[in-house]
Amino acid sequence: MTAKDRFLNELLKRDGKERWVAALLLAAPPEVLSTVTVKTLRKDGKMGMNASSS
Repeated sequence: MTAKDRFLNELLKRDGKERWVAALLLAAPPEVLSTVTVKTLRKDGKMGMNASSS
């Protein structure tokens, strides 16, 4: 499992927009998902993985 997969799977555990975005990206074709990076998700979505942001 890649860092991107782990990040998206963690977002699936949350509520609201973060969960919706993660589900959408995980359902996307591989060509689409390959253009998205964890860095982009964190920067553009302002989503963090640390405990203080949950």
